Amino acid sequence: MQKMSEKMTFMRRQSDVIGRLSDSSFGILLQRPQYESEPMDALNRFAETLEKFSLGFENKAHAPRAKLELIELPQGALRGEREAPLGDNIQLA
Repeated sequence: MQKMSEKMTFMRRQSDVIGRLSDSSFGILLQRPQYESEPMDALNRFAETLEKFSLGFENKAHAPRAKLELIELPQGALRGEREAPLGDNIQLA
């Protein structure tokens, strides 16, 4: 989880706020998107980076799996979802 935390911190923009919500859950607040597609672009970028991170684990049983959700505030509307790594064998707890 420490490596995952470091990776998440590195991926964010300087203006974004990241926090750990629970033992295995993180939240990132994208502040002031410059253009309409920026939040979805960020979701896809995070998914791709986390997929590469997960595939780098020699022991795949210990590789992190992530479910990413894009939620619009203040409405709380779900705007997008991704899983990393992608594939049929992913099992999220």
